[in-house]
Amino acid sequence: MPKKKILISVTYLKEIGGISTAAVNLLNEIHDKYDITLCVPCDFISEKYQLPNDIKVISGSKYLCDIITDRKFLWQQSLLRKMIRNIRRLSNHYIFRGRLIPKALKEIKVAGEYDAAIAFADFAYNSKQRKCFDYEIVLNQVRAKKKIAWIHNDPEKLGWDKSLIEQKLSGFDTIVNVSKYGKKIFDEMAPQFSKKSSVVYNFYNIEKIKYLSTQFQNPFANNGKIHFVTVARIQREQKRIDRIIYTCKRLSKAGYKNFDWTLVGSSSEIEYLKNLVSELGLSSIIKFAGLQKNPYPYFRYADASVLSSEYEGLSMTLRESQILYTPILLTNFGAAKEAVENGKQGIICDNNKEAFYNMIKSVLDKPICLSIYREYLKKNQISNEVALHQFDSLL
Repeated sequence: MPKKKILISVTYLKEIGGISTAAVNLLNEIHDKYDITLCVPCDFISEKYQLPNDIKVISGSKYLCDIITDRKFLWQQSLLRKMIRNIRRLSNHYIFRGRLIPKALKEIKVAGEYDAAIAFADFAYNSKQRKCFDYEIVLNQVRAKKKIAWIHNDPEKLGWDKSLIEQKLSGFDTIVNVSKYGKKIFDEMAPQFSKKSSVVYNFYNIEKIKYLSTQFQNPFANNGKIHFVTVARIQREQKRIDRIIYTCKRLSKAGYKNFDWTLVGSSSEIEYLKNLVSELGLSSIIKFAGLQKNPYPYFRYADASVLSSEYEGLSMTLRESQILYTPILLTNFGAAKEAVENGKQGIICDNNKEAFYNMIKSVLDKPICLSIYREYLKKNQISNEVALHQFDSLL
């Protein structure tokens, strides 16, 4: 029997961000079961990723790459390409004001017919930063028996509402959320679509994560302290890195000296947050490790992985921590209890600054709990079995 033909559209595959990693993990997990074509509308695939050789790639538009992809990911461009990129960015912003984007999308040619077409990256209607073209590509440029849209985060927090759902998602046969909580919120917002909404958990390259976690030595000093690590976008709105900073300040004032905290990642707010740490006198406690192509040794050797988010879908860093047997301390965002068994794999606290402070304080008062959580994780290891069954069921 011939393999089913699937097209997956992902705006770009950049070296930071859960959506890009989730897409690559999905491709690696299913490529031997399906005939896959990958469409990359913004024509950017980071060198970080190695795609399976049997996947066909539609490269997309260099124009969209130049005006949408962050400059920091395009540093290897030639001088001529950089000049063209800068001219396009300026003219798009000041002269055309985005009017050429629909034309560039229409020029992306997708031939043939597919059993299923997946729009993998989603929209954030409450953010000017995230731009996504996968929905348009799949709806308007692809012939497929079934069209599927992915939503990677809490739909309400992304800015969806009933009218937007009707406007953007009516043409899809299935809408996928990455958590049961996300589906619950979606179904409440648009009950008329509840029968075509589904859940597919993210996939993880488990063996690769374990291998990469051994590729450099322990990044933490052997000083007897509890080493906390947070791997995330280093920003305030969603990830609430400010909670971490002010918690460290309170703990320091209360006399706690037995811990340090490493922040792995970057964002446009990084300099502001570095200055805040310096102003509060926390530079000896909080370290900024920057964007790391291989963050996994930080998980492996940390005593606990901490997520201070206001909201999440089903954060990939949670599963990555669990794969490496690292206990997790997190706020009770929507899907938290789907990801972490409270009191077994780590601790879930109420989603406010006081509860977050008390959670960290309780661990510093009784660090033996972290060893108990680590042993539980070793005995109850993570697999992709459930996610693969969910994905196969879509088709």
